[in-house]
Amino acid sequence: MHLVSRLVWILGLVVLAITGCNDVYVPPAPLELVTSTWGDVPLEGVQVCVSDPDRCDFSDADGEVTFEVPVGQEIIYTLAKEGYDSLLFAHEVPESGMSAVRHLGTHAQMVPLFECVMSPYPRRGTGSIQVFTGPPVEGATFSLVDATGTTWYSLADFSCWVLDLTATTSAGDGGFVEVTPGTYQLQFGGTAERCVASADSLPGDVENSIRVHVRADHHTVAGLSCPSSS
Repeated sequence: MHLVSRLVWILGLVVLAITGCNDVYVPPAPLELVTSTWGDVPLEGVQVCVSDPDRCDFSDADGEVTFEVPVGQEIIYTLAKEGYDSLLFAHEVPESGMSAVRHLGTHAQMVPLFECVMSPYPRRGTGSIQVFTGPPVEGATFSLVDATGTTWYSLADFSCWVLDLTATTSAGDGGFVEVTPGTYQLQFGGTAERCVASADSLPGDVENSIRVHVRADHHTVAGLSCPSSS
């Protein structure tokens, strides 16, 4: 009887050892994007490129493009179309997948914004960053850690980026121009201290921060999820 019990115990250890060595396969999840103009008109022919592994595809007549991406891993993807400003996003995708609308501004629409902050457009080998709070938070502040860049915040009607403001207006957004390409911690404060990285952004490595990737001649877009003031 003791021998039988010992054999059962040993068999259990063997089974545990075998199952413990096998990684659980997690299938990829869909990243479904709709590309459109600032006026919500679908954009066909936007080249979307996802990194690691590098893959590219073009949006269809409805502005739609879909990729299968690893679950719970950081992904970076860019959007580019002739006549429009190139965008960059970075975040993780859950097992359920993710759907999002990405708005591209034309070069003509971007020029006045860069003129407001006295920065050249097209960019000269640098990148820019824009952070949105949702719902919009007035009085939020943004700063880059170990990076150079000029800080701006939007007017309430989004008509201009302003250098003289020290925090977000009711528009709830702000950002940086002339940022050297790289990966940075972007810290937030002021009325945004209770915010966290949104679903389409990456949590930072320090308190009250998100992690942003910057590429030359691209506009990095990130977001914060903030508690409602109501």
